[in-house]
Amino acid sequence: MHTYVMFLRHTDQEPRSTVHGFRHPAQDARSAIEQSGGEMLQFHWGTGDDDQFLLYSMPSVEAAAEFTSAVLATGRFSSQRSYRLQDPEA
Repeated sequence: MHTYVMFLRHTDQEPRSTVHGFRHPAQDARSAIEQSGGEMLQFHWGTGDDDQFLLYSMPSVEAAAEFTSAVLATGRFSSQRSYRLQDPEA
């Protein structure tokens, strides 16, 4: 399994719809990650340039790309950055 970190920034409408629409971003992320064969390790809200941070593992680069595509397809985010993390002891 490969470990990734993803940084997400909401669209201008998303914070409002998240609060009033009773969305569950952590549950949504976990479900999408698991559908791609991965595991969500951590979910955090952020302040500053990014609104959400996800730490997750995926079985392959293809599975990670599938998850990233699913995130972008929601239209809920104005920007997304993902990085594969390297184990310093590997």
